[in-house]
Amino acid sequence: MIQLIALATCGVLIGVSLGAVGAGGSILAVPVLVYIAGEEPKQATASALVVVLITAVIALRPHWVARRVRLDIALPFAGAGVAGALVGKSLSERLDANVLMLCFSGVMVSAAVLMGLRARSTLAPATPTGHVDGSPSPRGMAPASSLVKTNATSKILGVGMLVGLMTGFFGVGGGFVIVPALVLLLGLPMTESVGTSLVIVAINSAVTFGLKSRGLSLDWHVIATFAMAATVGASFGGAVSRRFDGKTLTKWFVGMVIAVAIYTATRSVMALAG
Repeated sequence: MIQLIALATCGVLIGVSLGAVGAGGSILAVPVLVYIAGEEPKQATASALVVVLITAVIALRPHWVARRVRLDIALPFAGAGVAGALVGKSLSERLDANVLMLCFSGVMVSAAVLMGLRARSTLAPATPTGHVDGSPSPRGMAPASSLVKTNATSKILGVGMLVGLMTGFFGVGGGFVIVPALVLLLGLPMTESVGTSLVIVAINSAVTFGLKSRGLSLDWHVIATFAMAATVGASFGGAVSRRFDGKTLTKWFVGMVIAVAIYTATRSVMALAG
């Protein structure tokens, strides 16, 4: 019972994170499934993808309704990730479970750094949106000066493959890379970056789960409990993002990720040494 309560509590927090900042789902879900639910790392990475997929779809709704989603960027970005996911899955199958988790802790620290950079970004949204006031373009319909018609296409495909590689390797949705990339490299405003990130995360998670789940025995009771809790959290994520300053939310997220990364690294090193 205590295990289920802890799992549900973490699920709610992860859902809030994903809904509020467009990231943080699987980067926190994998350690929770390993250290609280007791799953093996490779099993946890597949389970986390289901949770993140469901949560991302739920969290996407308010952004979709508000037309804060750029499908002209999300679809090629996710498409490039499929090739990366195939490579990442193949590489992860060759690693010891504890080595995998140690590497994962490094990814978590990278996530914290990237999200910290995002919080400091003050890029103006005028160029990518094609609107001087920064208002979003019609959903999925880019203006004539669309980013996909410029050299930004190579950035979209390059980062998309990198995210896919990490998704296939670690079972992460990649929002912690996607959101900063959309803001820092492509110059999207934060409002569109979060909504667009959720579409990419959902697609990456669905494709990679199909690749990683083959031959694995998954605990669907744990997945269902975790996913339901995360869904509840995601439904509040939009409200949280409106109530608190984006930089404040990101600082909380960074602190939480670093704490979990330290714990994960410590447990992995002890297991390898012992």
